[in-house]
Amino acid sequence: MRLGAAAVVALGLGACESTQTKSARLAGQGATAAVLGTVDAGAKNTSAKVLDTTLLRSDLGTAAVIELENTGPTDQVAVPIQIDVTDAKGATLYENDVDGLQPALQQLALLRRGKPAFWVNDQVTAPEKATKVAVELGKAEATAPRELPEIRLEKTRLDTDSSGALATGVVRNLSKLRQIDMPIYGVVRRGGKVVAAGRAIIDRLNPEPQPRPTVFRIFFIGDPEGGKLDVVPVPTVLEEGG
Repeated sequence: MRLGAAAVVALGLGACESTQTKSARLAGQGATAAVLGTVDAGAKNTSAKVLDTTLLRSDLGTAAVIELENTGPTDQVAVPIQIDVTDAKGATLYENDVDGLQPALQQLALLRRGKPAFWVNDQVTAPEKATKVAVELGKAEATAPRELPEIRLEKTRLDTDSSGALATGVVRNLSKLRQIDMPIYGVVRRGGKVVAAGRAIIDRLNPEPQPRPTVFRIFFIGDPEGGKLDVVPVPTVLEEGG
């Protein structure tokens, strides 16, 4: 079985859930999935490359940030991403190869051609001695349709609450396709270096018009103070019946 071979689309329960409130549930999923075995990235992706990797740590946990680029001629769908977090001696401390993990922790749902992108796994369960992350990119499940859903972010800003730093804003679905378990990745750079990152999962995002705005919240691992915020939604449902 290939890493990320689980369907890009998975049913959700609510409108929006931050990664902080979802951590316990994901951890529970991982514990159950560990009994089921592991998966791998499958055939190597020769049409994408890793540009940079970053490990971040704060009171909220550890995150791996992968910047990648689609070097192929078409947009790619469901690109498997396998990470191996190690210590200074190369001993493995964490891998995201557990069968049954949430798809967004094992793949990038859409990788646009000719555009650098980033992927965030904020559920890395590695001790403080973790120093390095190695990445394998698997071959995409498919190519994307010609027309992609338009997902728009509005009123995005950095903020703080009792849990720490976060990015918040409104997400709107301007397509005709309801999005399921759609990740929104947030990265903060300072001096060209990634200093904070996180993600939110929108369980269901119906097409506009909506009776009330759908608000997202991304809680950061790392220190975003004084940095430049970059927030990107990644649609998971790209065509009817997808």
